[in-house]
Amino acid sequence: MMRKLSIVIPCYNCQDNIRVLLNSLVFKVIQSNLDDEIEIVVVNDGSTDSTTDVLSDFYSYGFIKTYNIENSGAAKAREYGLSHSVGEYIFFCDSDDKVSDNFFDIFFKNYNLYDVIYFSSCISDLNNVKLYDKVQFENDLAPVSAHVLFNSLLRKGMWTAAVWTYIFKREIALNSKAYFTDRVAHEDHLFTLQILFSTDKIVCDSRLGYTQYSTPNSLTKKIDSFNYIYQRLIAYKEAVKFLVSITTNENIYLYKKWSLYSYMRLVYSSRLSIIQKSRLILMLHNEFSVLVKIFFNKFFDRFTS
Repeated sequence: MMRKLSIVIPCYNCQDNIRVLLNSLVFKVIQSNLDDEIEIVVVNDGSTDSTTDVLSDFYSYGFIKTYNIENSGAAKAREYGLSHSVGEYIFFCDSDDKVSDNFFDIFFKNYNLYDVIYFSSCISDLNNVKLYDKVQFENDLAPVSAHVLFNSLLRKGMWTAAVWTYIFKREIALNSKAYFTDRVAHEDHLFTLQILFSTDKIVCDSRLGYTQYSTPNSLTKKIDSFNYIYQRLIAYKEAVKFLVSITTNENIYLYKKWSLYSYMRLVYSSRLSIIQKSRLILMLHNEFSVLVKIFFNKFFDRFTS
């Protein structure tokens, strides 16, 4: 049975968070009588806690499908969920976050009019106190081209590859052959660019559609991992290789500026040893000219402001 939207949720050892998320989604779907139009696809990525037992409590809902697979990582789990979904549109949701009360209104307002639906999103603490905007659209934008949107988000410092910042039409994912890079972290950088630049039928809805919850302990664990930061560099190189063939030189420079700044911030904020940090910085030797340009532009802007 074809559905209008598939919400794909990869999960791993999230027994507490997944229950909260699914209860919220079930309430929204049933309250709005959308059980024939929405499906929720949960991919249990080899959890070793009680996640499997929690998911069994939702088997009675016909619009929820659950798959248990061997632990393969977020990339494989998302691709598995995508291949086992039937929605005309796809949305990837993280197991420890939430969609807003506006989410389904945003989707149905733009359904069948656009290929990619962006919306505002924010970061909150575990007490639901908003920390900052992740992506913020002050006004609705429609239609907007991929090149213009990419440029705008980079200039505002709000570009992100996070797959929960947009809903996309399944057809464009198939036509563009978009895929998640098979690695532990930063697996969505190339996928998001492939989706974005596969169409100019894009809408940006100014309403809040998604909240990501900040968990400091988890973030610290990530940025203190050498491999996590190194994989950020690999993701950057893959993305630049893709962008060179598809967008403007200005956009490529802005993306390099954003990525290299993010990379350096990860390196310096980590608690890695001086030797490990030095190794990560030396890996940027091919980007030295870009780093110099970024440094002098920042210095000039500060000096003249």
